[in-house]
Amino acid sequence: MYRQHNLPKQFQNYFADTVEKFISSGKTLCLMGDINIDLPKSTHCQFAHDFLSTLLSCYLIPTIDKPTRVHRSSETLIDNIFVNNPEQVSLSGNIISDISDHFSQFCLIKSAKASNISIKKKVRDFSNFSAECFRDGVCQVSWNTLTENGGNDVDKLFSSFYNKLNKIVNKHANMKVLSQRKAKQLSKLWITKGINLIKVKDRLFTTGDNARYKLYKNKIKYVV
Repeated sequence: MYRQHNLPKQFQNYFADTVEKFISSGKTLCLMGDINIDLPKSTHCQFAHDFLSTLLSCYLIPTIDKPTRVHRSSETLIDNIFVNNPEQVSLSGNIISDISDHFSQFCLIKSAKASNISIKKKVRDFSNFSAECFRDGVCQVSWNTLTENGGNDVDKLFSSFYNKLNKIVNKHANMKVLSQRKAKQLSKLWITKGINLIKVKDRLFTTGDNARYKLYKNKIKYVV
């Protein structure tokens, strides 16, 4: 969710009515976003106090307690994740980065359907693959026999074709089981090459190479 800077009273009324409807359903609720309300100011800001009171009355607990937007002369906690099952939160916090003036937030919640079953992922191993050998293997197959044995049955023809081709593929690029580390890396589709460049940029910043640091910083803003 996102709260614009204007019309705070209208937002407060709408937020209270909407949250109460969700809470009455008895379901797990997780609200997140840029609310533009600095929660630490609830002791002397009436609007922040009313917003926090609405949250607590619905048992919505903030999971972020550190500033999420930091400038040279100010710091505010205006981005948050609110949950009504705080006992299930295993870890939460900010992801420090200079991509934006707002830090990113995360919240890990224990799953009630967690399973200990480990599913092994497999991929094709092309490390020793030879296009020439693969092509020779395909050419050696008598493809004319497919129509002779399958007749006009499309399903049988495709099944025979697939089995023969798959046998050749397995011979030249067999399946291998991924390590848990590699499988975990591939499962995080949001970790792109652009994001990985952040490590390089941060390393350049510590070494004092300002020219290359600025180069990578501008490049990351373009790719991410």
